Amino acid sequence: MIEVEVKARLSLTRAREVLKELKAKFVESEKHYDIYYNAPHRNFAITDEALRLRLVNGRSVMTYKGEKLDDLTKSREELQTTVEWDST
Repeated sequence: MIEVEVKARLSLTRAREVLKELKAKFVESEKHYDIYYNAPHRNFAITDEALRLRLVNGRSVMTYKGEKLDDLTKSREELQTTVEWDST
């Protein structure tokens, strides 16, 4: 999958107004716990890659993010899989 990330400035007041107009309802809140890893044969900070284990709501997901394909949208290849683990 190709992840496309675009950042934009946002007025929190206007965002709340739009959500109210749309009759949007709060569903849930999530807390993410992220652990980032590096490769033994190259530095991901230099190559602009990432390998992350994310724990959220009792699930674990391992994600690899490749180098940026362009600087405007920060598009990159993203691969992810769930990870089973035993906390005992």
